[in-house]
Amino acid sequence: MTDEGRGGEYQRRVLALDHSGVLALWQGLRAGVSPPEWPAGVLLEYLLLRAFQLEGAEVTWPYRVYRNGVLLEQIDGVVYFDGVSCLVECKDMTAPVDALAIVKLKSQILRRPRTTIGALLCTGKISGRPSGNIGSSRG
Repeated sequence: MTDEGRGGEYQRRVLALDHSGVLALWQGLRAGVSPPEWPAGVLLEYLLLRAFQLEGAEVTWPYRVYRNGVLLEQIDGVVYFDGVSCLVECKDMTAPVDALAIVKLKSQILRRPRTTIGALLCTGKISGRPSGNIGSSRG
């Protein structure tokens, strides 16, 4: 079964966690220890969404967008709070995350309603400075 097909399984696992369970997995993740039943990167996505959910936010779990059978984009999650929609992009990498992750998130935001914001959450470092107008506002 693919990771995509296991989304419900990952969601069930993380929904069973309370604050202390989330914190314990987060501390392990920060120490570079990820449980073997969680593929690389997947734990961070579900863990962060669950943390927001435990604090009262509504969340949409990771999903993929297809058109005519072609994968257009993968969304790591969405957090809704105080009338705000926030697309979440997670990077659990030992190598520094480059500006391409920011460009990808911006392009995802631009395909959503104007009030949508984004958050890039990573366990490592961000490398270099973004080039161009990555941070500019919409047209």
